[in-house]
Amino acid sequence: MSFMPKTNATQLDRMMRSGRLQDWNDSWRSFFDNYYAALRKVAAGEFARCGWRPVEDHMLDEVVRDVVHTLLRKRISFRYDPVKGPFRGYLRQIVRSRALDKMRELA
Repeated sequence: MSFMPKTNATQLDRMMRSGRLQDWNDSWRSFFDNYYAALRKVAAGEFARCGWRPVEDHMLDEVVRDVVHTLLRKRISFRYDPVKGPFRGYLRQIVRSRALDKMRELA
């Protein structure tokens, strides 16, 4: 899935641990701007894989919101380890989990 952008390690560190509010806000805005479309695409693919077609835009936006909330909750304990794989793989797994949660909620 090459449509998922790469995340700069410095940006990731600022997102997860920055002590300066402005750096933190800027890094999250940059993350959202770079990843929003890709997160929606992964979520739409998961809904389609499970036979949910068509998927309403608000459902995809709710999944993206839930992904961001998950990242915010995990930001204190999060430790990126490139040996385990790229951040985008970790992010894809979160999107898939949140999409499945949304489908269970609506079923």
